[in-house]
Amino acid sequence: MRPLRFYLMATFTILFSNILSSCSNQYAQSNTITETSAYPKALERAMKNKRYFMMQSGLNIYTVTSIDVHKGKQQITVTLDKPDSMHLAWFKNPGLRTTRTAEGKPAQREVHVFMKDSTSYTLDEPHTIPVNKVGRVELLD
Repeated sequence: MRPLRFYLMATFTILFSNILSSCSNQYAQSNTITETSAYPKALERAMKNKRYFMMQSGLNIYTVTSIDVHKGKQQITVTLDKPDSMHLAWFKNPGLRTTRTAEGKPAQREVHVFMKDSTSYTLDEPHTIPVNKVGRVELLD
């Protein structure tokens, strides 16, 4: 009878710990890409999935309103705008990124592009950026 009690207790403990870990994992999962050659493919895939793009260059944070990837030239062309307050808060504080909005709707999946330099870009104009100026790309699920 003791082995049965032991196995029941072990099964309950494992099940309980899995439930606790899944409940505590409410924050968005980040997949960081740092290999320069992988940026164009990752950005194209994110565009097809209609993700929300944000870009940081130095202290400046932008919303990417349009993005075109030129694989052959290893360049991306972006048009930038000011981010809205909700996405700006999420960008600056990763702890706020939950998988659901306050209304209970699924949050929009984001792509964060971090530049290596601190160039200040103008808004509402297309900018062609070499891929090698991108420091990393984060895909938030």
